[in-house]
Amino acid sequence: ISSWARPMLQAPVADLLAMAGSGHGAKEITLLLVVAAGGLAYVALAFLTRAVTVAEVKGLVRRSR
Repeated sequence: ISSWARPMLQAPVADLLAMAGSGHGAKEITLLLVVAAGGLAYVALAFLTRAVTVAEVKGLVRRSR
């Protein structure tokens, strides 16, 4: 799947970098963006499915102080 989706994801990042004057690093920045999007989706789904609640997060924050 990654070889199929890579051109769709990497091309816009490469274009933005080219406009900024840099021609390298598109693959790495694309990787960081994909990983960040996956992490955010994981957290959002954890809250939406109530696998984690706001009260539990507050309790963890209070306990760590």
